[in-house]
This record gives sequence, C-alpha cells and structure tokens, in this order.
Amino acid sequence: MATAMTLTAPVQAASPLADAQLLDCAVFMAAALGTTADKAAEQGIGYYLSWLIGRYEGTTGGAIDADLSNRAVKISSAELEKLQPLCAADMSAFGVRMTELGASITDRAKQQAAKSK
Repeated sequence: MATAMTLTAPVQAASPLADAQLLDCAVFMAAALGTTADKAAEQGIGYYLSWLIGRYEGTTGGAIDADLSNRAVKISSAELEKLQPLCAADMSAFGVRMTELGASITDRAKQQAAKSK
C-alpha cells in the first residue's frame, strides 16, 4: 500500500509544502506507519513524520494534535493516494539531506581525529 509507494518514489527536489500539505502528508505518513512490517521503513517514516510535525507546529505556531485528528477523519482514500507522490518526494529529499548531513559530520570528525594525532 502506501508504504511501498513511499519508499520507491524517485528522489526529486521537493518544493516547500504548504501548511495544509504538511498536515496531509502527516496523515499520509501516519497511515503508512501503521501498514509496514519493515522495521527500517518504519523508522524512516517515523523520523519523517516527526519532522513534518515539527514543521507544521513551527509554521502554524500551534500543536498539530487536534488538526491531525480532525484531518485524519475527513481525508478520503482517494485524497491519500493523490498525496503519495508529493509526500514521497518530500520524504526522499529529507532522507537525502539527513544522509548528506551524517556524512559531513562523520567526515569532519575523521578530519579532527587525524589532526589530533
């Protein structure tokens, strides 16, 4: 279902999501999180969902709880399916950023260790 589609989307430069899209992608990812048996996918979706929640709350200035619950009840299956490419591209872009950040931190640590020898 959504999980397989989420993880196989091509990496693209994702444009910033609008507030409503942040909320909708949070609903989409929460649904995907509940359908995967793959622990690595579950962890990645969980990280991305946490990031979406932070983005939403930082943008709106309020907690996501009530908005997420209300939207989850109202969103249709068809709407969720239409969100897949948008949310998957944004998740992929986030994953690339985090991978690059991790590599950069590791490289800096190795450089620092080499200098201190």
